[in-house]
Amino acid sequence: MSGESERIYEEAAQRMALLPNYYAWIAARFSAHVRGKVLDLGCGAGFVIRNYLARADSVLGVDLDRGLLARLEAQYPGGKVRTACVDLLGDWHELDGFRADVIVALDVKHDAGIALQDATAQTGETKLIGRAPTKPMATPVPASRAY
Repeated sequence: MSGESERIYEEAAQRMALLPNYYAWIAARFSAHVRGKVLDLGCGAGFVIRNYLARADSVLGVDLDRGLLARLEAQYPGGKVRTACVDLLGDWHELDGFRADVIVALDVKHDAGIALQDATAQTGETKLIGRAPTKPMATPVPASRAY
């Protein structure tokens, strides 16, 4: 990221840290659907993860900010939360072979929605939790449910 992008990203992360009630509220809307292995796209500092972690077997948190990811993993020693630095607009090669039962995609760029739907097309059992993309689906995913 460029210096300006990093500054904006850090400022947004600091402001988001002030919203714990929002994170608890949003997680309460979908936590009943969380199970097994969770892929959390755009996880940031893990403010939403802490609200559903007890229901998951494991979480792979994905973001662009290596510093946030390192702090997130350090909060949860023992490996229940792992992280990966992935550009969601890229080819997602860092996630090759990873299979999720649930994908959480809150507050990620809508352009990543097309790639996200390709990821959910790999298995009919994956539940997608997040905003629907604003662009039409390239590949319909009828077996997945969006919440």
